This record gives sequence, C-alpha cells and structure tokens, in this order.
Amino acid sequence: MTRPPRRRTSRPRDRHGWLDLLQRSGPFLTLPVVDRVFPAGLPEVPAEPRSLVRAAVADLLERGPAAQAATVEAVLRQALDWRQHLLLRTDVPDALAHPVPEHRVLLRADFAFHNADETRAADDPDEPEQPWRLLGMTTAYGVHPLTRTSAGGWTASPVERLATLLRARDVPVGLVTDGRWWAVVWAPVGGTTGAAVWDAGLWSEEPETFQAFVALLERARFTGVAPGDLLPALLTESLGRQEEVTATLGRQVRDAVELLLSTLDALDADSGGSLLDGVGDEELYDGIVTMMMRIVFLLFAEERQLLPSDDVVYDTAYGVGRLVDALEQAQTLAGEQALEHRTGAWHRLLAVTRALHAGVAHEDLRLPAYGGALFDPGRYPWLEGSGGAPPAVDDRTVLRVLKAVQEVDLGGERRRLSFRTLDVEQIGYVYEGLLELEVRTADAVVLSLARPPRWPKTRAPAEIPLAQALSRLGSPSDPTLAEWISDRTGWSRARVARALETESDRLRRATLVQACGGDAVLADQVEPYAGVLHTDPRGLPAVTLPGRRFIAPGTRRASTGTHYTPRSLAEDVVVNTLEPLVYRPGPLETADRSTWRIRPSLDVLALRVADIAMGSGAFLVAACRYLADRLLEAWEAEGRGEVLRARAASARTASDAEVERVALDARRLVAEHCLYGVDINPLAVEMAKLSLWLVTMDRERPFGFLDDRLVTGDSLLGLASLEQLQTMHAHPDGGPRSFDSELFTEQLGRAADLRRRITAQAVVSARDVEFKARLLAEARHETEQAAAAADAVTAIGLRAATLRPRAADAEFANLAISWNSGSAVYREALRKRTAKDLQEGRPAGTVPRR
Repeated sequence: MTRPPRRRTSRPRDRHGWLDLLQRSGPFLTLPVVDRVFPAGLPEVPAEPRSLVRAAVADLLERGPAAQAATVEAVLRQALDWRQHLLLRTDVPDALAHPVPEHRVLLRADFAFHNADETRAADDPDEPEQPWRLLGMTTAYGVHPLTRTSAGGWTASPVERLATLLRARDVPVGLVTDGRWWAVVWAPVGGTTGAAVWDAGLWSEEPETFQAFVALLERARFTGVAPGDLLPALLTESLGRQEEVTATLGRQVRDAVELLLSTLDALDADSGGSLLDGVGDEELYDGIVTMMMRIVFLLFAEERQLLPSDDVVYDTAYGVGRLVDALEQAQTLAGEQALEHRTGAWHRLLAVTRALHAGVAHEDLRLPAYGGALFDPGRYPWLEGSGGAPPAVDDRTVLRVLKAVQEVDLGGERRRLSFRTLDVEQIGYVYEGLLELEVRTADAVVLSLARPPRWPKTRAPAEIPLAQALSRLGSPSDPTLAEWISDRTGWSRARVARALETESDRLRRATLVQACGGDAVLADQVEPYAGVLHTDPRGLPAVTLPGRRFIAPGTRRASTGTHYTPRSLAEDVVVNTLEPLVYRPGPLETADRSTWRIRPSLDVLALRVADIAMGSGAFLVAACRYLADRLLEAWEAEGRGEVLRARAASARTASDAEVERVALDARRLVAEHCLYGVDINPLAVEMAKLSLWLVTMDRERPFGFLDDRLVTGDSLLGLASLEQLQTMHAHPDGGPRSFDSELFTEQLGRAADLRRRITAQAVVSARDVEFKARLLAEARHETEQAAAAADAVTAIGLRAATLRPRAADAEFANLAISWNSGSAVYREALRKRTAKDLQEGRPAGTVPRR
C-alpha cells in the first residue's frame, strides 16, 4: 500500500495532533518517536479502502451487533491489508488460548496476525523470532475497551483480559474491539500495560486518527520495516523517551523553583523585608514547592477532565492549561517588558487554588469545595499577602514558571508536554527531586558554581562564600585552583581552566554588575570566577548578596533516604505482598490458582497497609489500585457488581482514563480504610497526599480525608507498644510494673473511638471533611498527655542509651514517679525539656526529630 506522504508542517505537534485525540491509559507512543518514524506527517490512506471502511462503520452504527463481524473484517482486510497473515475466529489455533484458573475463565484470541515466514526454533536460543505479531479480541457491541465487565466471576476490562493473554503467550501487542472502539494494547512481560483507544465513529470527522490507526497497524508495519520500527520497538523506545522527559521535567521544575524564590526574595528586599517578615527559610521553600505542586495538579486534573476545563467560564477565568498561550500572545502584542509590569497571572493562580479549596457556587459555574491542605490559602498566608495585597509576582515570571512545567527541552527542541501521558508516579518522581534542595539565607556574599545536571552529590559544596573564593585565588592557570573548583563542580580541570581564562566581554560584565546589585567593586572581586558561576533562571550569574536567599542542595533527601520507585516495581511488590492476604484459599494454601477464592469485601476493607517511609506514596498508590480491583472482584462474587455499576452510572471521571465511577468509589474506600503512611519529611507527606488524590479524585466530590492516616514522623523513633507507655520505660517489653498499668488507657480508648468514627464517615461533601477534621482534632486533644509522656520516655531513652542498665532504669523510674505525682506546671516544664532533649546530638542538616 504505497501512499504519498503528507506535506511536512513546521512543528511535530502540528504534524501529529492525532495523539491528543486518543484516549490513553498507561504508557503509549510519544511525540518524538512518532515524529522520527513519520517526519513528514502521516501517509494518506488510499481512497478505496477508506470508502469501504467508512461504509462499514456507518452500517455498524445503524444496525449495531448485526454488522459487527463484517465491520471488524473490513477494517482488518481492507484498511490494514493483512491478507494471508490474518487468521479469524476458528482459524486461530487453540494453543493460543490461556486459562485463568482463579477466575475460571479461558481467554481466547478471536483474530491474529501470523507471519508464516518466521518460526521460533525451540532448540535454538539465538533465534528469538515470534511468528505471532498480534493477537486480537472482539467484545460485545457497545462495550468500551477500558470498561470493566464481569465474566465467570472476573471483573476486568477487555484491555486487561487481552493483556493477560498477551503476556501468557509472549506477544507484546494486541488489538481489542467491538467494531466501533479499537484499542491497541501493549503488554510487555514485567511491565505496565498501555493502551490507546480509537473511535471509528469519528474516523470521517477526524481523518488523521484513521490515518494513524492504519499507519501503525498495516501489514507493512509488521513485515516491511526495520526491527527498530516495529510497533513493540516503537513503544519500548517511547517508554525510554518518557523517562528522559520525566528527568528533564524534574530539572526544569527545579529551575522554576529557583526563579520563583529569586522573584519573591527580590520583592521582599524591595519591601524592606516586610513581605516575608517572620517567614523562615524552610517555610519559604515549602511554600514555593507547594505552589509548584498546585500548578502541576491543576494541569494534570484539567487535561484529564477532572476539573471543568471544558467550561468556558472556568477556562477563561480560572484555567491554567491555556494560560501560557494567553501570556505568550500578550508578550507578542506588547513585548516581554510589558509582562514585567503585570501581575494578573499570579492573581489567577491564587484565585483558582482558592476556588478549588472553598468551591464556587455561581449561576454560571459550579465547583465543589475540594478542600485539602495543599490548596488551603491559610497554610502559607504570605503567598496570599497576609491580609494585604499578594506578592507582585510579574507575568513574565509566571510565564517562565508555567513553561518550565508544560514544555520540555529535548535536544534543543521545546515540546509541549501532555499530562495525560504522565503517570502519578512520574509526577511524584519530579517532586521527590525537590527534596534534594533547600533555601538558605546568605550571611555574606555567596557564589554558586555551575554543575552538570547529573553530577552526584559530593562533600564539597558548590556554594562558597566570596571570602573563601578570594583566599584561593592566585593565577587562573594555577592547577590547584582548577582542581579545587573541579571537585565542587564536576567539570574537568581542563574545562575549568579554560572557563577561568576566558576574557570578559561587555555583556558578561553588565550581567555581573547587575547580579552584584550594581556594586562595581564587588563585581571586580567576583570577576575572576565569572566563567564558572551557575547562571540563574533570570540569566544572571548566581551571586547572592548578604541577607538574601538562595537555593542550594540540601541533606534532607540523603538523610531521609527518599528515592523514586517506578510504577512497575511498586506494582510487583504490592501484588506479591497482598495477593496472599486477599485470597483464601490463595497462594499460601495452594499453587492451583483455579481453587483461589477472593475474600469477602469487608475482609478486604479490613486490611491495613502501612508504608513507614512512604516518600511520594508510590507503594500506597499501587496498593490503592490493587486493593480496589480486588474489592470490585469481591463485590462481583457477592452479586453486588451490577447494582453498584447501575448506581454509579456516570462514565470515566477519574485521573486514570480506564477508571469508571464504581472503580473510583472502590479506590476511595480503600484509601479511607486501608492505607496508612509516615514520612520524616513534611513535604514528602504532602506529595503522598497529592498522589492519592490524583488516583481517587472525583469531579463531584471533595478530596478524600487523609490527614488521619498520612502523617509526618520518624518511624524509627518513639515507642512501639502500649506497655512502654504504661510503664514509662523504653525497653521493648516495658519496664517494671510498679506503676499504674492502666495509665493513659482511657484516653487512648477515646481517641481510638474518634478515629473509628473518622474512618466510618464517608466523604460526600465539604461538611464531611470538616466533620472529620473536628474529630481528628478531638482525638489529638485526647492523646496530648500520652504523646507528651511518650516523647519524654523517648528523650530519656536517647539520653540514657550510653548508661549502664541500672542507671538507665533509675532515669525512667524518676520520670514515672514525677509524672504520676507531678502537677500541670511540672508537665509543661517537662514538655519543654523533652523538646530540647529530643534534638540533642541530631546531625546538622537533618530534619528535626519528631
């Protein structure tokens, strides 16, 4: 099928806009890979097969199931031209079928692409060719490929069923269809399933989608291209490119954080310090990162229709997704300098976060109150202006921040990012990278040396006081100077030496003077290092004046052990951990999967999954997805599936395109009943909440209440049993029981009852969230004394760790006696002493012990 290519357009996104018209789930093709294979755009489909398929689809839409078989065959034979490679229905060998014993289901392919010229040599490991290039399934007419259905007690979507068959038969690519909906399924062994869905009913109105469908699945794509251009290879390449996109996005987000900091710091300096009065370095950094998290959440939710981005009022007054286009248009009309004197974009960002938190009730726009600490305007009041006008962050800064998040620079080409193709785990990775950084206030002039993007941390910092730099300064050609800088930058000594010897020109001198606040004398002192300085997002050399703030690598990530967990690894760990707990009999009782039985839904919801160092929540997100699927399976076994689907009749409204309302309800129940997490870093806790909100978000309901189950704390520090608290002794089994063993029992019992009420209360409206928050406040009030006592025991345990056992026991005994007989005044004094003792000996740069 030789077809002339289309005329090449200027931008890859213009040539391949069809990618944005597909409904996608999981990893699929990315724009750079598609543009590499089709650099001139998609080839045209010849008129004859195009008209035949158009007629077949029209007949299908009119007659329904009666025309399904003919339509499927017309697409495979006429449009895709599979010819002798096509096997249909009974021609597909029985050997390709795969039993799923635990669900008592036999999966069969209804059609297949067989390359008769290739055979697998079973006795030759060097001959890996697979004659089966694609397996396909047909579903009942009207069943969307991503919609869960029940068959034989197994609740799964057609895509999930086909993915199971593909992995069992080691065929990476498949096709599932009802005649109208066509889903290309990628199911690599050990990897995450990806799918993209075409609507044949739109092939006439959106001909590019039909061209793409044919170009990716025609006979020549399986038999007439290089191995690297086969569809599985393109999908694998796209996955690698997606990881590159994620890493690049992470670096750009860091630059955006640095830009926002420099802007706020400059505004604070202009205000004489009143703008950020009382705001410490850590709070400032957390507030800026929170603002970036809000922006990415909004972009993610708007692209996936979780927010009313299709509403004209929302889009023009609140929407963030198209704000870049509006700002660029204003920049084109009025010039970049004009954006520096406007602040409307910053006010818009603040307005949409307030709207999400408190809701909008207007005749032209309705938005539920989603709540959530992430969007709480009272959490960082200085971002809102603390009762006065918000910080005058200019539109140029906002434009650059938004472009850093929405576009990626790969190989010198800037590409618009689609948040529909990003997993929640990838967003978590981007923000976990921010845990490497912190804000510091300069006591003296500080120079920030440039480092390669992937340069690993060293003990030698790249941020050095000017006085230290001047003390090292000799001749620029001095090898010891080049070596000293090389150790801090990661650049080779030769490269450093060349940069130090580069003569200054007028532009570099002007930017250096500007970075030094107009101080020409200071610029003269910094000049010898100008060639090796980091360039900040404003394009200026990174020189921080005394009293000003700057971004520097911190120790929080290293000290807390935070690390990115890929989705595939998280899902593998979760399945192997939880599978024995949700089936009985299950893998612990028998290897025969046909005898496994799902446990009752109440037992599934009674499971407790805790991640005691959760980071951005990758394992909790995987556990949420897995347990929700098992909960659906249990509902089906109990005969409740159809009733629940009828009650939740609205279509896909969640962040994952395949999630129906009933599955979304299952996820919310799992998140509210089963999942717990702790992290030593407060920012990581907020990232974990964000991750779970993204996979459980309902367009009509507030965020799930997670404050009672995702908390900040040190999982390796504190008491592990009630006995330790009752005896006021840090020994794992408690100390001597010479004191009241029922101490604190009533308080903890009342707090436990309050927390059970929190779990029992469903979140339907903002009032439910407020009610849960009040219950949590009451529960924490009930445990104030117990917490104070536990902290005191822990502090003495740290202090007495080097004492002899008898001396340590005496310390605990004195605490117990004093606590039982002490007054409120004594206990308050003890609380203050405990707070000090807990931090004693804590390594510098680590988060406070909690």
